[in-house]
Amino acid sequence: MRDAHAHGGQDVFHSARLRTLRDALARLTAYGGVHVEQAVLDGEPGPALVKPAETADGLVLGRHGYRRGGVTVMGSVITHCLTHATCPVVVVPTGARSAG
Repeated sequence: MRDAHAHGGQDVFHSARLRTLRDALARLTAYGGVHVEQAVLDGEPGPALVKPAETADGLVLGRHGYRRGGVTVMGSVITHCLTHATCPVVVVPTGARSAG
């Protein structure tokens, strides 16, 4: 795993995001066989995710699960990534469980 900080902004929010990321990665790496690079990036979320994904095998994003009129509503960050990423994008709903 590699830590990458786009602008090194060590503020309270940055620290909280990094802690959340590390907790999620600890759960993910428990499955093994998956190489994950972690990053806490500054800037507009969509472009900040798409740029490093140019050299990735895939991009996995979480979704809050908003629905309107029985239809799942994708947010602007997910929509940006789906339309601009050059790698496969997987959108996982919050609370999704492992198939295993």
